[in-house]
Amino acid sequence: MKHSRLLWCLALLLTLAAAVSLQASTHAMLQNPIDSVLHPADSSPADLEKRVLRIGTLALSALLLTSVLLWVKVTNDINRRKRAERLVNLQSQALEQATDGIAIIDLKGRLGYTNAAFDAMHGYKSGELLRKPIDLLQGADAKWVEIYTQSREQINPSGRQERVRHLRKDKSTFPAQASASLLRDEAGKPAGVILVANDITDQMRLEEELRQSQRLEAVGRLAGGVAHDFNNYLTVILGHCELAEAEDSTDEAMRSSLVQIRVAGQRAADLTRQLLAFGRRQVIHPVVLDVNTMVRDTERMIAGLLMYDVRVVVSLASQLKPIRADATQLQQVLMNLAVNGREAMPDGGTLTIATEKHEQHEASAELRPGQYVKITVSDTGHGMPPDVSERVFEPFFTTKRQGRGTGLGLAIVYGIVKQAYGHVTFETAPGKGTRFDIYWPQVEGTVEPPKKPRPAALNGTERVLVVDDTDEVRALASRILRNLGYKVWEAGNGEEAEDLAAKLTFDLLLTDVVLPGANGRQMAQRLQSIQPGLRVIYMSGYSEDSVAQRGLSQDTAKIIQKPFTADELGIRVSQVLHPS
Repeated sequence: MKHSRLLWCLALLLTLAAAVSLQASTHAMLQNPIDSVLHPADSSPADLEKRVLRIGTLALSALLLTSVLLWVKVTNDINRRKRAERLVNLQSQALEQATDGIAIIDLKGRLGYTNAAFDAMHGYKSGELLRKPIDLLQGADAKWVEIYTQSREQINPSGRQERVRHLRKDKSTFPAQASASLLRDEAGKPAGVILVANDITDQMRLEEELRQSQRLEAVGRLAGGVAHDFNNYLTVILGHCELAEAEDSTDEAMRSSLVQIRVAGQRAADLTRQLLAFGRRQVIHPVVLDVNTMVRDTERMIAGLLMYDVRVVVSLASQLKPIRADATQLQQVLMNLAVNGREAMPDGGTLTIATEKHEQHEASAELRPGQYVKITVSDTGHGMPPDVSERVFEPFFTTKRQGRGTGLGLAIVYGIVKQAYGHVTFETAPGKGTRFDIYWPQVEGTVEPPKKPRPAALNGTERVLVVDDTDEVRALASRILRNLGYKVWEAGNGEEAEDLAAKLTFDLLLTDVVLPGANGRQMAQRLQSIQPGLRVIYMSGYSEDSVAQRGLSQDTAKIIQKPFTADELGIRVSQVLHPS
């Protein structure tokens, strides 16, 4: 740049000097006799002519050089201007095509510029918002004044981000993530505010779903822990009740009281199973099954639950792959959703159960990519208002009057589906009914035939080691097995069990999954290293510490769920000791 300026000045000086010299010579020749203007070196007028021509040539060369340099400068200026124009156009296109909503607010609070995303976000056409006050978009939010209508000089130059509600042209509102930064002119003085806004409706919905999921997970953990301890107590209550009923010396009055105790205990056991199902802590027995067959089999039971004025419509897709599920649990999901639909249609309506294939191409917050069977249960009932729908999967939440329900129906649906690595969604609105969509992972395999009826309990004489840190449960299990003829030893923890195994030989180890210091599987493996032929049955009150994480869920024949009856324990022991 410095060299071009120096050349430009030099050419200009040469041109001026040549022009002045040429003008002076020409003037002298025109105003004076030829002899008087001859230079001493000029011997004749011809020499004068040559000198004047040389001066003219010099002037013309200087003028030509000046013209070339001028052309170069003008060309450079034009190129710079074009590049600047292209840059400005590119910046303009970038602003217009940005997915963020961008606006410029002047010092009077008027919109001086809005890009396409900002206009579309608020439901306006291009140019409609220009010169309009920013307060036109105020969505009844206390933060609005703090962010947009405060003194422009008080805005943080580096910008600040807030969540604030904006108002659309149709008067609806939406949550926006907004950032306001100070805009300065060439002199550095405040000239306005740069506003960047994004509609975060979907983001806030996902955040709320995550919070809801975390709340349900926390409640599920609590429910699972309570149910585990409660199952130990129920095992003792129901077991001793059953043993007392079997005593010949029990009179009829006492037997009647025992029946009432057993019925109440079984109801309490059902409640704990529901809590475990919600908390995904239940020991399950999944098999490969056909969803359509399950729906058809359950349809008959559902029809018996509904009122005569509720019509059941079933629409089943063909050629669906099987799923892996606990048949009893899948049946419970369908029954619970049907009951929920029935309660929403006191004046009658239509309950629809449908199946179809669903392919998840991309991972979402709740579903991994893959193929799913989509099970839909919908009703034409009164629907749910927002304050109810946001709590729909919470355990013990119910809109029924006291005594009409536990509030666990939909919570159990949520827990069962999640335990199967599926997902459940719903859509509802007051007066428009409710629709639940369940996404259950498909599997490859052959549908398993129904299990054969379990055999009756058999007496035995084998040697059994019972390990449980709850004294009452250990004593009950030992008494049941002794009544069946087995020889029984007891241990309260893994260390005591290993001491006995070092001295005595056993045919069967009956142990709780959760033990102080070490889990039942680790203790069983150590005992099997001492006695390779030792068979094992695990007792489980719930499955968080246990079955799935300890590799036991694949062999359900070796698990017995608390609370168990004497008959159930006797049958399971016979199955393991005598597999044939």
